[in-house]
Amino acid sequence: MAAEKKSPRKSARKTAQHKRGRRVSAKRRRDWGYRFGEEMDQRGKEFAEEIEQFGGRVGRRFERSAREWERERHYSWSRTFGVMGPLIGSVFGIVCLALGILFLNLVNLALGSIFISAVSGFLFANLGWFFIIFLFFGYSDYLRKLYPREYWMVSPVIAGAGVVVALWIIAWILNSINISLGSSLIASVVNFLYINLFAIFIIIVVLGYIFAVAAKVFDSGWRRL
Repeated sequence: MAAEKKSPRKSARKTAQHKRGRRVSAKRRRDWGYRFGEEMDQRGKEFAEEIEQFGGRVGRRFERSAREWERERHYSWSRTFGVMGPLIGSVFGIVCLALGILFLNLVNLALGSIFISAVSGFLFANLGWFFIIFLFFGYSDYLRKLYPREYWMVSPVIAGAGVVVALWIIAWILNSINISLGSSLIASVVNFLYINLFAIFIIIVVLGYIFAVAAKVFDSGWRRL
């Protein structure tokens, strides 16, 4: 009878021990899961950092290679043609432009487009100006590569010239489109651009020199700090 009375207690103790064992086992599994998650998160961060560093190294290497290639190409071109390089490039550009005009005219024989005819006429009538533009920007690029530190002294003038040339072409395109539209607004914009091209050039040059001088002053002050 005593053994029969103790058996429920033993069974209860075994049940309690089994429950505690399961709780301990579950806690260990949770702890292991937390540790595993933290370890995987840490490894993921380390892997991402390694990928980022690798990408940065590859990007810097490509950038350095591109600069070296550009420098070598420029030096090779300069050694071959010297100061005549931009002139030769401008002549080549004008020849290509003339061939492009000829191709447009040949295509337009079948199309009979007024717009294409106007474009080819504009390009042909301004071949001299385009040659001067090619020369100007060719020699400006030559100076930029030859004297990179001193180039800031003329960069605002070159930037202003580039903007004026772009606005001149845009004004002509708008004027050609407006021939068929007859919009007074477009006509006003075109007239404004044509009349104020020189003023726009002066404004851009002045602002360019202000920003260039401010950048130089800021850079020198930063180096002193």
